[in-house]
Amino acid sequence: MRCWPVKRKAHLKPLEEYLFHRFHKKSPLMNGAILPAVRSLGFPIPKESVVRLMPEEEVKSRQRVELRLPRQAKQFLDLLDHYLNVKESSELHLALKAHFERLHRYFKRLHLRSPSGSE
Repeated sequence: MRCWPVKRKAHLKPLEEYLFHRFHKKSPLMNGAILPAVRSLGFPIPKESVVRLMPEEEVKSRQRVELRLPRQAKQFLDLLDHYLNVKESSELHLALKAHFERLHRYFKRLHLRSPSGSE
């Protein structure tokens, strides 16, 4: 897990908002909310550090497309069900879009790993 340790608690919210918009451009995030954009932090961005939460073998295992694709499909269906039956919101719609893009990306990787590369 990547993290940016701050010295003051008051820096957490603006840093989260800044990082949300920085990384959301690269790969849409499913944050549950669309955070406001920050023009300037008013403090230097802390040095990034990496904290290992799982053993490397487990991380690699979870990245296998044959495991990721079904989990992503389930997550997409659960979110779609919630969107259709409980709450229709712009935040959920953006999360659905991001999940769908990931699902499509994993599906393409599944296709690429097939022996013939054809359907």
